[in-house]
Amino acid sequence: MHLLRIRIGVRLNGSVLKQGFRPDIQGLRAVAALLVCVYHLWFGRVSGGVDVFFVVSGFLITGMLLRQVDRRGRIDFPGFWARLLKRLLPAAITVILFTCLASYLLLPKVEWKGTIKEAAAAAVYLENWLLAFDAVDYLARETPPSPFQHFWALSTQGQIYLMWPCLVAAAVWLASLLRRDARATMASVLMGVFGLSLAYSVYATRTNQAFAYFDTGARLWEFSLGALLAVPRVPWRPQGVVAALAGWAGLLAVVSCGLLLQVSTVFPGYAALWPTLGAVLVLLAGSGNSVWGVAALLRARPLQFLGSISYALYLWHWPLLILVYAYSGTREVSLGQGMAILLVSMLLAWLTTRFLERPVRRDLFPGPGPVRAFAFGAACVTTTALVLAVWAGYTLRLQSLEIDAATRVGSTDYPGAQVLMPGFAVGGPVPRSPLPGPFRIKSDLPASYSDASHQKLLNDQVRVGDYGKRDGRYVIALVGGSHSAQWLPALQVIAERHDLRILNMTKSGCWFSDEAKSDQALEGAAESCGRWNRNLLKELERIRPDAVFTTLTRAAGMETVPSKYVEKWWQMQALGIDVIAIRDTPWHSTDPAHCVDVFGPASRRCQLPRQKSLLPENPVADIAGLPARLRQIDLTRYLCDAERCPPVIGNIMVYRDSNHLSASYVKTLGPALEPFIRDWLASRQPATDSRSVTLLQAAAGVADPVATPH
Repeated sequence: MHLLRIRIGVRLNGSVLKQGFRPDIQGLRAVAALLVCVYHLWFGRVSGGVDVFFVVSGFLITGMLLRQVDRRGRIDFPGFWARLLKRLLPAAITVILFTCLASYLLLPKVEWKGTIKEAAAAAVYLENWLLAFDAVDYLARETPPSPFQHFWALSTQGQIYLMWPCLVAAAVWLASLLRRDARATMASVLMGVFGLSLAYSVYATRTNQAFAYFDTGARLWEFSLGALLAVPRVPWRPQGVVAALAGWAGLLAVVSCGLLLQVSTVFPGYAALWPTLGAVLVLLAGSGNSVWGVAALLRARPLQFLGSISYALYLWHWPLLILVYAYSGTREVSLGQGMAILLVSMLLAWLTTRFLERPVRRDLFPGPGPVRAFAFGAACVTTTALVLAVWAGYTLRLQSLEIDAATRVGSTDYPGAQVLMPGFAVGGPVPRSPLPGPFRIKSDLPASYSDASHQKLLNDQVRVGDYGKRDGRYVIALVGGSHSAQWLPALQVIAERHDLRILNMTKSGCWFSDEAKSDQALEGAAESCGRWNRNLLKELERIRPDAVFTTLTRAAGMETVPSKYVEKWWQMQALGIDVIAIRDTPWHSTDPAHCVDVFGPASRRCQLPRQKSLLPENPVADIAGLPARLRQIDLTRYLCDAERCPPVIGNIMVYRDSNHLSASYVKTLGPALEPFIRDWLASRQPATDSRSVTLLQAAAGVADPVATPH
């Protein structure tokens, strides 16, 4: 172990710096924890409280390391990390194991795979990176929050705790080498880290905010900001009225941040200076003794108590909230429910701190030796790994027992939409467990996802997938976003019977529109969508398919016909391309597959009231002067009755998430869609037929289609 200790031949100060307990910091922790909980519970957003924790952590650990160097002339790396293990692991592992058990008992099986993956990431302090990469995955963005999502902040802190003593040691060693003042060198290093990280954070937030939010590099400046306060030999403290005003202004900034900023969509760039600088002001002014200062509030006994359990409170509140969501089937809690969650979280936090964390730290590992602490950490991680391995093995076992939907869809037992078509047996099929099952429904996607012809959220190159009959007489280009792409399985069924070639030209989260508009708030998605649409128009001009198949309306929120849709239809008219447009499918507020797994396929709480997403009549009827080449399709009767939209029809899951149809159900809609395509084919003129042969030859060279014929 002694090899891990770096001796530094310089002392930061001639005397050992003393730091007593600061109740103002304890109170600030309480305020930050309360903000996080309150905003999660009742506002469904984030508050900036985590950023305050980052500043406070940077201040405290830097001060601790500098005092260690001042006393010993070195940093005891094993001792530093051992103390962190004793402080952080007992509560974290307890919450992880409890959440695993509660998730197994209460969460729908649909969520098990993702929950296991996130539990593993949380246990090894990598949750932030898992969420960062999922944040730019369109399919992952459709999943509900997991009970481990809040571990992203702890993972970020853990990674910085791992590197921070190395940073401090390097700065002090550099000062010794250059024979310069150690604290001045330390300040220079921290200013460099602050400037570089903040610049990167601003850039990353502008270009890919969803990823940057969880990026450790984009958060380093917040720790550095707090660390800079711990460097001066004689810390500067405002006095009198200045201290009072600074402290209250800082606290007001911390509290008001979440009210005035949409933190989850603008952080961690320069906007995060709001709460972090507020925290700096409180740290500078909060240690005063003025009865008018902010410390008078922060020292209050309730805040001191909450500050002492703030770490465990942060850990407990989120999984309890997510489990309530899962049980209630909604994404909201009432005032009473929220208060109950908050009180239970406080009770569990106190019990965890009082009877687990403190005994482990003081009694089980009373001495400074790190060996037992590392052994304890290894035991915690091993136990968690075993629990997750057992759960994952059981999940794989259940998945292997699920019936493969591909072999049963359309059969008498699993007719899907065919149960609503004329001629089907009276009474319908015998109710059975719906297909796809909970472990397969999320992967029940059109072929364009697996062969990558469906473009990703932030890419603007037009990719072309080739389906149906490669030498088909007529060419239909399937264009638009995922709500267009979901119709590919039905078109494939029809193509084989009607000499059709289907060219898939779709992109996640993007409309077929001249407007730079996207389904997603992800930074850069709208711009990417605009560029992709311009590239798509060039491809359509070159290929000249016989028709484009796209969406007719948009049912997100309440059903509308975006004006830019209509403009695109006129562009197709000018190119001599027919437009086959289908009415949008209903958008649920929650995931029907989750609801079915918890409450069963017949539960009314899993059925969407039709009027919450769709208008009584197709809104296209209210638009005058539509292009002559536009053909409208409305298959709503196969998705909803007059009042409600069920999640299961004909023993087939209708939806794979809150607003996308499952590929299995769309396949059963083939016979319902076929008459519309057949009528369109019948309308084609002989002159156009001869043109199609030429156009098919041109289409054979489209951008090296990435998919093989299906």
